[in-house]
Amino acid sequence: EMQRSLVGSEMCIRDSFKELVEQLRNLLEGECTNIAIISSTEEDRQKLKDRLDEYNRLEAIYNDDIENQQKLHDVVQADFAFHYEIICMSHNKLYMDIYMMVQQLISSHIRHLIYTRVHRRKAAGLSLGSMDAITEASHEAIYQSIINGDAEAARNAREQILGIVPAHGLDYFEDYVDPKDIHL
Repeated sequence: EMQRSLVGSEMCIRDSFKELVEQLRNLLEGECTNIAIISSTEEDRQKLKDRLDEYNRLEAIYNDDIENQQKLHDVVQADFAFHYEIICMSHNKLYMDIYMMVQQLISSHIRHLIYTRVHRRKAAGLSLGSMDAITEASHEAIYQSIINGDAEAARNAREQILGIVPAHGLDYFEDYVDPKDIHL
């Protein structure tokens, strides 16, 4: 019976699969962020800063050439490395192993978010400059919240980055007006 209902709902599973990955990431990254806030070392924080700098560097390169698959691949890897570093800050070997076991799923999720968001911004006629500069849904915000010990700010930034909560400037642009809708 269970088997049959699973086959029947295969489409449904595919549609909600993104949500399952979001939830898994939120669970693991959320817990590890909280641990990092409480017990990360100076060395842990410096490693996260290095990952953040590398992500920002590769994101800027990709934003100049958003149809380039290699540049997309590079920024996805840097994005994954940043989030994995947060997992490592927990110093929990099992969390790290689980995160690496689902690396392909998480990387696909990251790729989908980056690609969709950058093309959405382009379609809205917005600058493709650093995403982090234009939205609170940023890796910078997550890093700062760990440094500042602010679990609430971390949760807020994480939920937007993961696409759980729509991010202004990435997922919606309520103050954007399409030029062809302006009738002079």
